[in-house]
Amino acid sequence: MNAPTPTPVQTAATLLDDFAASAQAAQQAEIAVYQQALIDKATHAQIEKAFEAVAQDQAAVSQLMTAGASQASVSAAVAALTAEINGDLTNGVLGVKDAASQAKLKALVTALGSSAQLIAAAYGGN
Repeated sequence: MNAPTPTPVQTAATLLDDFAASAQAAQQAEIAVYQQALIDKATHAQIEKAFEAVAQDQAAVSQLMTAGASQASVSAAVAALTAEINGDLTNGVLGVKDAASQAKLKALVTALGSSAQLIAAAYGGN
């Protein structure tokens, strides 16, 4: 017997869960680089602040989806999430002086931005 095809909302929720796990992994990677003294304290603080903002934006997207908000509302919340990723988080990562660490963190952050866009595309709203 074939499994039922997930609804757009279910697909978006799964993508949001995946995004959360990826964001946590990226943050843990940044912390590990900081603990290796490859990031200065000020840059670490900037990146951590950006990760906190990303988590808040992610929570807002989740709340809207849970409430069955419109496609426009979810898209606006995802746009705010993406702006945080492409703004403060990316700028913080670009401040990492160690080239290998910067490349690793930049790849993780770029993947987060792409993941956020998939959430908006998948969500059908009501």
